[in-house]
Parts: sequence; structure tokens; C-alpha cells
Amino acid sequence: MTFQFGLSEQETSALMRREIKHSRFNMWRKRVKGSATKQAKLRTSAIDRFKCKRR
Repeated sequence: MTFQFGLSEQETSALMRREIKHSRFNMWRKRVKGSATKQAKLRTSAIDRFKCKRR
């Protein structure tokens, strides 16, 4: 989130908690809690974009 939007994990969680319904927040939190953001670590440092250039 920091790379794309400039928000930390804590700021993202606070934003989601504030902006969506409680049940939706719980579903979102359950989904993202177990996910690892490994794609950025696997990518070479030469690639600094978020989206594909073709989009």
C-alpha cells in the first residue's frame, strides 16, 4: 500500500475500518491477514512501476 497509495498498513486498516461496514471490514481483514506481499520482493529493483505499461 505504501508503494501505490503512500499509506502504511496501520493507516490502511484505519481507513478501511472507518469507510466500510463492520461486517465487510471483518471479511477484508480475514482475507488480507493471511496474504503475504511477496511479489515486490521477487521483482528486480529495475522495475519500479505498479501496473503493466500496456494498460
